[in-house]
Amino acid sequence: NGCNSTKGTISATSKPIPAIPTASNKSRCGTGTLALSATPPSGATIKWYQGSTYKASGNSYTTPSISSTTTYTAKSVLDGCYSSGKSVVASVKAIPANPTTSDKSRCGNGTVTLSATPPSGATVKWYASGIYKATGNSYTTPSITNNTTYTAKSEKDGCYSGGKNVIAIVKALPANPTTSSKSRCGSGTVTFTATPPSGTSVKWYLGSTEKGTGNSYTTPTISSSTSYIAKSYNNECHSIGASVTATIKAIPANPTVVHNSRCGSGTVTLSATPPTGATIAWFEGSTEKGTGNSYTTPTISSTKIYTAKSVKDGCNSGGLSVTATIKEIPYMQITPNQEFCGLENNELTVTPIPSSAMIVWMKGGGTVYTGNSKPAEFTDYGVEDSYNVYASLNGCNSGTGTVSGIAKFKPAKPIVPSKSKFGEGSFTFDALTAQSDVTIEWLEGGTLLHAGESYTTGNLTNTKNYTIRACLLYTSPSP
Repeated sequence: NGCNSTKGTISATSKPIPAIPTASNKSRCGTGTLALSATPPSGATIKWYQGSTYKASGNSYTTPSISSTTTYTAKSVLDGCYSSGKSVVASVKAIPANPTTSDKSRCGNGTVTLSATPPSGATVKWYASGIYKATGNSYTTPSITNNTTYTAKSEKDGCYSGGKNVIAIVKALPANPTTSSKSRCGSGTVTFTATPPSGTSVKWYLGSTEKGTGNSYTTPTISSSTSYIAKSYNNECHSIGASVTATIKAIPANPTVVHNSRCGSGTVTLSATPPTGATIAWFEGSTEKGTGNSYTTPTISSTKIYTAKSVKDGCNSGGLSVTATIKEIPYMQITPNQEFCGLENNELTVTPIPSSAMIVWMKGGGTVYTGNSKPAEFTDYGVEDSYNVYASLNGCNSGTGTVSGIAKFKPAKPIVPSKSKFGEGSFTFDALTAQSDVTIEWLEGGTLLHAGESYTTGNLTNTKNYTIRACLLYTSPSP
C-alpha cells in the first residue's frame, strides 16, 4: 500500500551442469533382476530413475524382478546440479521352449545317435552331466555300455531352455543260440538246427542278408562250403550271432577193382585200390560187409555181386560192382576098364558132366591128349593102355580117375543056317563055332535075347531076323 520493507542483498551464483554418465544396456533371459551400472564424470554421483521416479543412488542399480524390457535413466549429480539422463535398457529376452526329442536305444555296447527338434529360430545344445558336448539337431554319443542320460537345450539369442533329458538306452543282447556246423558229400542242401535261449527265436543270415527264421534252416543247393550266422532275436535285439559252416566235402573217385572166382562153394577174396587218402568199404546191396583193400566173402555157393566204394572224410563214392564168381566143378562118368576086340580103331571114352567140360588125358605126369574120346594105343593083345584123366571146365578141374583099355583077340563069326516053315510056330537054331572058349549071344535088333549055343524062338507068325555073335572071354562081341 505504498509502504516498503528494508532492503536486502541477493547473490546469484552460476554452477556447471555435470556431464551425462556413461552406461550400457543390460539384458537377461526371462523374468528377474538386472544389475545396471553407470560411470559419472569426476566428482559427480549417479541417481537412477524409472520415468520421473527416483529409484536409487550409486554407480550400480539392481532392478526389481522384471518380466519385460524396461528403460531406466541414469543422471550425473554434481553440487546439486543434474545432468541430462542416460537411458539404460534392461532387456528381458524370452527363454526358448525345450526341443522335442525322445529316448533312443541300441542293442549292446556302442554309440547311439540322438536327435532333437528346437523351436523356430533356435538351435540345440547337448550336455552330459552339465558338460557341453555338441551343437546341432543330432548328437552321436561315444561308445557306451550302460544307459546314459543326456540333456538337449534350445538356445536362442543367448538364452537356453531348461533342457530336455533324453536317455541313450543300451539293451542287453540275448545269448547266442546253440548250434553246430553241418556237412554233406557233394553238392546239395544242408539243414542246420539251433536252440535259442528262452523267449527268443532264431534268424539265419548269409552275410548281412536274412535268409530264414525258425529253429531249423535248409540251405539252397550249394557246391562249395558256405558260412551262415544264427542269431537269437527277442523282438528287439539280435545276439552277436553264432557262425556255422555248411561244408561240402568232395566225393572220392571210385576205386579200381579186381574180380575173382573160385571153383565150387567157398570163400572168395576180392580186392580194390582206392584213390590217394581214401579207404574201401564193401557192400552187399545196401549192407556194409567190411572195410579194407580186400574183402573175403563168407562161404557162397553161387555167384554174388558186391560193391566196392571209396571212402574219404566220411564220403562214399558211387561204387563199382565186384563179382565173386562160383564156377561149376565138372565131374566124369568113367568106365575104368575098357575092353576092345582087335588092336586097331579103338577109342577109350570118358563122359564129362556137364558136356561142355573137356577130358584131359595124362600119362607119366604130362598131358598127352584132350577130348572125350582118345584113340587107344595098343601094342599087343592083353597089354593095357592106361591113363589118368580129369574133367576141366573154365579153369575148374574134377578129381583124377584112371581109365585102362585092353585089346582082346576077336573070335570068328559063328555059323547059323537060316530056317523056314509053313504056318506059324517056333524055331530052334544051333550055332556052330570053331572055338571052344566063346559064348554065343542071340540078339533081336540091339536087344540081347539069349546066351548059349542053341536058341528057340517064341511062336512066330511072320518072318524075323536075328543076330548071332561070338564073344571071347567077355570081350566086345564079334560082328
